[in-house]
Amino acid sequence: MLMVSKPLEGGDGMVYQLALGNAYSSAPEMNVSVTLAPVGKTTRVYGRVAVGMQGAFGQSQGTDLTRGKAGRELQVMLEQVKAGAER
Repeated sequence: MLMVSKPLEGGDGMVYQLALGNAYSSAPEMNVSVTLAPVGKTTRVYGRVAVGMQGAFGQSQGTDLTRGKAGRELQVMLEQVKAGAER
């Protein structure tokens, strides 16, 4: 599994912190993970996109964005990588 995290900055970060956290929450992070799973003679690739942060008392807060626009954009990127690898 490959996992990449990036802090959300500017307006996006502020919106998520207002919606999911409070003044004591950590800065929200965009988390993208890609998992490669061998299945017989093929390989399946699964992607996940989420935003998360840690609350004042250590609890994890966040939301899964895989089924929304971010998930569709991740799928397009994975298909482009696949097309490039098949050339």
